[in-house]
Amino acid sequence: DGAAVDSGDLLIVADNDQLVAERERLAARLDALEARARADFVSDKVALRLTRLEIGHVEKRIAELERKLDELLLKAGTTGRFALAVPEDLIGRFIRRGERLGFIIPDTAPTIRVAVGQNEVGLVHGDLQRVDVLSVVPGSEPVEAEVTRAVPQASAELPSMALATFGGGGIEVAADEKGNYRALKPLFHFELQLPTTAAGFHLGQKVHVKFVHGMEPVGVQTWRWLRQLFLSQLNV
Repeated sequence: DGAAVDSGDLLIVADNDQLVAERERLAARLDALEARARADFVSDKVALRLTRLEIGHVEKRIAELERKLDELLLKAGTTGRFALAVPEDLIGRFIRRGERLGFIIPDTAPTIRVAVGQNEVGLVHGDLQRVDVLSVVPGSEPVEAEVTRAVPQASAELPSMALATFGGGGIEVAADEKGNYRALKPLFHFELQLPTTAAGFHLGQKVHVKFVHGMEPVGVQTWRWLRQLFLSQLNV
Protein backbone atom coordinates (compact mmCIF):
# COMPACT_ATOMS: atom_id res chain seq x y z
CA ASP A 1 0.00 0.00 0.00
CA GLY A 2 1.39 3.38 -1.06
CA ALA A 3 4.07 1.96 -3.37
CA ALA A 4 4.91 3.61 -6.70
CA VAL A 5 3.98 1.29 -9.58
CA ASP A 6 4.30 1.21 -13.35
CA SER A 7 1.80 -0.11 -15.87
CA GLY A 8 1.92 -3.93 -15.89
CA ASP A 9 3.29 -4.33 -12.36
CA LEU A 10 1.79 -7.23 -10.40
CA LEU A 11 -0.27 -5.86 -7.51
CA ILE A 12 -2.40 -8.66 -6.05
CA VAL A 13 -2.27 -12.45 -6.45
CA ALA A 14 -5.61 -14.20 -5.92
CA ASP A 15 -6.36 -17.90 -6.21
CA ASN A 16 -9.38 -20.08 -6.92
CA ASP A 17 -9.11 -23.75 -5.93
CA GLN A 18 -12.16 -24.70 -7.99
CA LEU A 19 -10.65 -23.33 -11.19
CA VAL A 20 -7.35 -25.15 -10.54
CA ALA A 21 -9.14 -28.45 -9.87
CA GLU A 22 -11.27 -28.06 -12.98
CA ARG A 23 -8.19 -27.36 -15.11
CA GLU A 24 -6.44 -30.47 -13.77
CA ARG A 25 -9.52 -32.61 -14.45
CA LEU A 26 -9.80 -31.34 -18.02
CA ALA A 27 -6.06 -31.81 -18.60
CA ALA A 28 -6.43 -35.46 -17.60
CA ARG A 29 -9.48 -35.75 -19.85
CA LEU A 30 -7.51 -34.26 -22.74
CA ASP A 31 -4.70 -36.81 -22.29
CA ALA A 32 -7.25 -39.64 -22.42
CA LEU A 33 -8.91 -38.24 -25.54
CA GLU A 34 -5.59 -37.84 -27.33
CA ALA A 35 -4.73 -41.46 -26.50
CA ARG A 36 -8.12 -42.54 -27.88
CA ALA A 37 -7.54 -40.47 -31.03
CA ARG A 38 -4.28 -42.28 -31.68
CA ALA A 39 -6.07 -45.62 -31.37
CA ASP A 40 -9.02 -44.50 -33.53
CA PHE A 41 -6.63 -43.28 -36.24
CA VAL A 42 -5.88 -46.92 -37.06
CA SER A 43 -9.20 -48.65 -36.38
CA ASP A 44 -12.16 -46.24 -36.72
CA LYS A 45 -12.12 -43.04 -38.81
CA VAL A 46 -15.68 -42.09 -37.82
CA ALA A 47 -14.87 -42.39 -34.12
CA LEU A 48 -11.71 -40.38 -34.76
CA ARG A 49 -13.72 -37.41 -36.05
CA LEU A 50 -15.96 -37.51 -32.97
CA THR A 51 -12.95 -37.74 -30.68
CA ARG A 52 -11.29 -34.77 -32.36
CA LEU A 53 -14.48 -32.73 -31.91
CA GLU A 54 -14.46 -33.53 -28.20
CA ILE A 55 -10.75 -32.67 -28.02
CA GLY A 56 -11.50 -29.25 -29.51
CA HIS A 57 -14.25 -28.68 -26.96
CA VAL A 58 -11.99 -29.63 -24.03
CA GLU A 59 -9.12 -27.47 -25.35
CA LYS A 60 -11.49 -24.51 -25.64
CA ARG A 61 -12.65 -25.03 -22.06
CA ILE A 62 -9.04 -25.29 -20.82
CA ALA A 63 -8.16 -22.03 -22.61
CA GLU A 64 -11.11 -20.34 -20.92
CA LEU A 65 -9.96 -21.59 -17.52
CA GLU A 66 -6.42 -20.37 -18.22
CA ARG A 67 -7.82 -16.92 -19.03
CA LYS A 68 -9.76 -16.86 -15.75
CA LEU A 69 -6.68 -17.94 -13.81
CA ASP A 70 -4.63 -15.20 -15.48
CA GLU A 71 -7.28 -12.69 -14.37
CA LEU A 72 -6.51 -13.64 -10.77
CA LEU A 73 -3.16 -11.88 -11.21
CA LEU A 74 -4.19 -8.24 -10.80
CA LYS A 75 -1.80 -5.85 -12.53
CA ALA A 76 -1.53 -2.10 -12.72
CA GLY A 77 -3.15 -0.55 -15.78
CA THR A 78 -1.32 2.73 -15.46
CA THR A 79 1.52 4.47 -13.64
CA GLY A 80 0.94 6.01 -10.23
CA ARG A 81 0.75 5.18 -6.54
CA PHE A 82 -0.98 1.99 -5.37
CA ALA A 83 -3.57 2.50 -2.65
CA LEU A 84 -5.43 -0.45 -1.12
CA ALA A 85 -9.06 0.11 -0.18
CA VAL A 86 -8.88 -2.06 2.98
CA PRO A 87 -5.24 -3.16 3.40
CA GLU A 88 -5.55 -4.60 6.91
CA ASP A 89 -7.80 -7.57 6.07
CA LEU A 90 -7.05 -8.33 2.41
CA ILE A 91 -4.82 -11.39 2.87
CA GLY A 92 -6.82 -14.62 2.91
CA ARG A 93 -10.15 -12.86 2.40
CA PHE A 94 -12.81 -14.03 -0.04
CA ILE A 95 -13.35 -11.50 -2.82
CA ARG A 96 -16.11 -11.26 -5.41
CA ARG A 97 -15.74 -10.53 -9.09
CA GLY A 98 -15.87 -6.78 -9.65
CA GLU A 99 -15.12 -5.93 -6.02
CA ARG A 100 -13.00 -2.80 -5.61
CA LEU A 101 -9.73 -3.73 -3.94
CA GLY A 102 -7.65 -0.61 -4.49
CA PHE A 103 -6.74 2.31 -6.69
CA ILE A 104 -3.91 3.50 -8.90
CA ILE A 105 -3.62 7.16 -8.03
CA PRO A 106 -1.93 9.29 -10.70
CA ASP A 107 0.81 11.72 -9.78
CA THR A 108 -1.50 14.65 -10.49
CA ALA A 109 -3.64 16.05 -7.67
CA PRO A 110 -7.11 14.48 -7.42
CA THR A 111 -10.26 16.26 -8.56
CA ILE A 112 -12.89 16.98 -5.91
CA ARG A 113 -16.57 16.81 -6.80
CA VAL A 114 -18.93 18.97 -4.73
CA ALA A 115 -22.73 19.09 -4.59
CA VAL A 116 -24.24 22.46 -3.61
CA GLY A 117 -27.90 23.01 -2.83
CA GLN A 118 -30.01 25.27 -4.98
CA ASN A 119 -30.37 27.83 -2.19
CA GLU A 120 -26.61 28.25 -1.84
CA VAL A 121 -25.46 28.05 -5.47
CA GLY A 122 -25.90 31.81 -5.94
CA LEU A 123 -23.26 32.43 -3.29
CA VAL A 124 -20.77 30.21 -5.11
CA HIS A 125 -21.32 32.11 -8.34
CA GLY A 126 -21.25 35.46 -6.55
CA ASP A 127 -18.59 37.04 -4.37
CA LEU A 128 -16.35 33.99 -4.04
CA GLN A 129 -12.93 34.80 -2.64
CA ARG A 130 -11.43 31.34 -2.25
CA VAL A 131 -12.24 27.67 -1.68
CA ASP A 132 -10.66 25.79 1.22
CA VAL A 133 -10.48 21.98 1.30
CA LEU A 134 -9.85 20.12 4.54
CA SER A 135 -9.02 16.43 4.76
CA VAL A 136 -10.90 14.35 7.31
CA VAL A 137 -7.55 13.11 8.64
CA PRO A 138 -7.02 14.60 12.14
CA GLY A 139 -4.47 17.40 12.26
CA SER A 140 -4.79 18.29 8.57
CA GLU A 141 -4.48 21.88 7.43
CA PRO A 142 -6.84 23.52 4.90
CA VAL A 143 -5.63 23.60 1.31
CA GLU A 144 -6.83 26.22 -1.15
CA ALA A 145 -8.40 24.77 -4.30
CA GLU A 146 -9.63 26.17 -7.60
CA VAL A 147 -13.09 25.76 -9.14
CA THR A 148 -12.38 24.23 -12.56
CA ARG A 149 -15.85 23.21 -13.67
CA ALA A 150 -19.44 24.10 -12.80
CA VAL A 151 -22.43 22.23 -14.20
CA PRO A 152 -24.95 24.95 -15.10
CA GLN A 153 -28.03 22.77 -14.71
CA ALA A 154 -29.46 21.40 -11.48
CA SER A 155 -29.59 17.65 -11.01
CA ALA A 156 -30.91 15.14 -8.49
CA GLU A 157 -27.86 12.88 -8.93
CA LEU A 158 -25.14 12.68 -6.31
CA PRO A 159 -21.41 12.57 -7.13
CA SER A 160 -21.11 9.88 -4.45
CA MET A 161 -23.45 8.06 -2.08
CA ALA A 162 -21.06 9.15 0.69
CA LEU A 163 -22.78 12.54 0.50
CA ALA A 164 -26.17 11.02 1.34
CA THR A 165 -27.44 10.95 4.92
CA PHE A 166 -27.01 7.18 5.17
CA GLY A 167 -23.40 7.56 3.96
CA GLY A 168 -22.49 10.14 6.58
CA GLY A 169 -23.31 13.22 4.49
CA GLY A 170 -26.08 15.76 4.82
CA ILE A 171 -28.09 15.28 1.61
CA GLU A 172 -31.49 13.61 1.93
CA VAL A 173 -32.22 11.06 -0.77
CA ALA A 174 -34.97 8.69 -1.85
CA ALA A 175 -35.00 5.68 -4.17
CA ASP A 176 -36.74 5.99 -7.55
CA GLU A 177 -38.70 3.27 -9.35
CA LYS A 178 -35.44 1.69 -10.58
CA GLY A 179 -33.94 1.57 -7.08
CA ASN A 180 -31.46 4.40 -7.74
CA TYR A 181 -31.05 6.97 -4.97
CA ARG A 182 -31.66 10.59 -5.95
CA ALA A 183 -31.54 13.80 -3.94
CA LEU A 184 -34.86 15.17 -2.73
CA LYS A 185 -33.80 18.72 -3.63
CA PRO A 186 -31.97 19.97 -6.75
CA LEU A 187 -28.18 20.06 -6.59
CA PHE A 188 -25.52 21.88 -8.57
CA HIS A 189 -22.23 20.10 -9.16
CA PHE A 190 -18.78 21.70 -9.04
CA GLU A 191 -15.32 20.27 -9.64
CA LEU A 192 -12.34 21.55 -7.68
CA GLN A 193 -8.66 21.08 -8.45
CA LEU A 194 -6.09 20.84 -5.67
CA PRO A 195 -2.55 22.12 -6.19
CA THR A 196 -0.02 19.49 -7.24
CA THR A 197 1.82 20.01 -3.93
CA ALA A 198 -1.24 19.04 -1.86
CA ALA A 199 -0.61 16.02 0.38
CA GLY A 200 -2.90 13.81 2.45
CA PHE A 201 -5.59 13.33 -0.20
CA HIS A 202 -6.43 10.11 -2.02
CA LEU A 203 -9.01 8.75 -4.42
CA GLY A 204 -12.42 8.11 -2.86
CA GLN A 205 -11.69 10.14 0.27
CA LYS A 206 -14.36 12.38 1.77
CA VAL A 207 -13.30 15.99 2.39
CA HIS A 208 -14.82 19.15 3.81
CA VAL A 209 -15.15 22.07 1.39
CA LYS A 210 -15.59 25.68 2.49
CA PHE A 211 -16.57 28.43 0.06
CA VAL A 212 -15.22 31.69 1.49
CA HIS A 213 -17.09 34.90 0.57
CA GLY A 214 -16.65 38.57 1.26
CA MET A 215 -18.40 40.54 3.98
CA GLU A 216 -21.95 41.77 3.39
CA PRO A 217 -24.45 43.76 5.50
CA VAL A 218 -26.81 41.95 7.83
CA GLY A 219 -29.77 43.34 5.90
CA VAL A 220 -28.60 41.71 2.67
CA GLN A 221 -28.09 38.39 4.43
CA THR A 222 -31.57 38.60 5.97
CA TRP A 223 -33.16 39.42 2.61
CA ARG A 224 -31.43 36.48 0.94
CA TRP A 225 -32.47 34.12 3.75
CA LEU A 226 -36.10 35.23 3.48
CA ARG A 227 -36.03 34.85 -0.30
CA GLN A 228 -34.60 31.33 -0.01
CA LEU A 229 -37.23 30.43 2.58
CA PHE A 230 -40.00 31.78 0.33
CA LEU A 231 -38.75 29.84 -2.69
CA SER A 232 -38.32 26.63 -0.71
CA GLN A 233 -41.90 26.88 0.59
CA LEU A 234 -43.10 27.23 -3.01
CA ASN A 235 -40.84 24.30 -3.99
CA VAL A 236 -39.24 26.39 -6.74
